[in-house]
Amino acid sequence: MINQSPGGPKNCDCFMLPRNEVYSFRGGPTDGANPNGSPTQFNGTFFGTTRAGGANDLGVVYGVDADGRGEHVVGWAAGGMDSPQHLYGKLVVWNDKLCGVSAEGGAYGGGAIFCVDSAATNAKLGVWYSFGGESDGKTPTSGLVRYDNAWWGTTRAGGAYGGGTIYRIDDSGNEQVVYSFGANSALTGTDPRAGLTAFGSALYGTTESGGAQGAGAIFAIASNRVFCVWHAFVPSTEGLDPAGDLTPVGGTLYGVLASGGQRGLGSIFSLSPNAGEPIRCLKASGFLAPE
Repeated sequence: MINQSPGGPKNCDCFMLPRNEVYSFRGGPTDGANPNGSPTQFNGTFFGTTRAGGANDLGVVYGVDADGRGEHVVGWAAGGMDSPQHLYGKLVVWNDKLCGVSAEGGAYGGGAIFCVDSAATNAKLGVWYSFGGESDGKTPTSGLVRYDNAWWGTTRAGGAYGGGTIYRIDDSGNEQVVYSFGANSALTGTDPRAGLTAFGSALYGTTESGGAQGAGAIFAIASNRVFCVWHAFVPSTEGLDPAGDLTPVGGTLYGVLASGGQRGLGSIFSLSPNAGEPIRCLKASGFLAPE
């Protein structure tokens, strides 16, 4: 037991901070290790993912009560063709199921989308969709978002030009590449590691690299398949390496750059789409936008 607060709960595998409780993962075959992505609350329980731990040390979906008690493995990743491997991002709830992504595993080894019953305990995770087929994206590291009556997300690699994709998957499991990065990375950016954020009538996101300065860019994609570049980061004055999803507050989107900037240690940035115009917009051809 780890309990660093005299007034904390007894028999709790957590440590206490002022007004907060944080669960301490144990790893091994019965618990997760290296969590990532914010937890999702559903029916009074917080659910999330880990990149490691579990029966095969390939990650788990975990559940934990708000007070730090009751932590349990909902499902574990086995890897291979019929299971995800190394889970990433925030889970979404869909028809009482928890759905997320893995960077590896699946039928083609390029990652997968999985869903597991929120009431399950220690279930082997299956695959709903496998990434990595011809011209498909691969290596998703961010969660799904609901938009235009489907689930949308990004992959860091793959696609028609190898620079990652924006994809859409309907409720029947039919996936489509909406946009492929890489044909003109100096304009549009490449390697979209973060997830998409619904804002107004479009989805916004960032790329890790590419753009006019090679430091990444901010983009948007709308339901009519118009892809717009809003900004290319300048390493010396703004920063580079955008990290994490964008956060909407009022009419503004906020995000962070992990390094660079005026002091070389990263920065916080904002974008107000209603107060400006994108650098360039491209109309998709079908579901694949030429650059």
